[in-house]
Amino acid sequence: MGMVSEFVRALSVAQGHDYNNCMHELALAENIIEIVTRCAQHEGFTRVGRVRVRVGTLAVVIPEALQTAFAAAKRGSPAETAVLVLESEPGQAWCRDCAATVVMNDALDACPCCQGYALRITGGNALRVIDIDGE
Repeated sequence: MGMVSEFVRALSVAQGHDYNNCMHELALAENIIEIVTRCAQHEGFTRVGRVRVRVGTLAVVIPEALQTAFAAAKRGSPAETAVLVLESEPGQAWCRDCAATVVMNDALDACPCCQGYALRITGGNALRVIDIDGE
């Protein structure tokens, strides 16, 4: 197991998270670092101070675990001193039964309008890097 994985394991256990669930966030954090590194190279940044990420409530991401994984993954990258700012995006779905667009807190919830389950998720199920601040 790599040094980053060991670090995430130790922090996730210390913070009361299931390590196996945190591996998902570690992969996400590593992808965020790849995006930030490519962007920093393209923009000529040597240091990134802030990374802003929008996380959908239906994206199945534990914010605290993502913060922990980001802290481990950013070592040795242009984002080594960066702060990860997470913004929440509400889940959204369209109900085929009543044709309503509704806010969803969980992908398994029923439509709050008609209590049906014929829902098509239309938003809030992704994780996106919104912007980075660098110099």
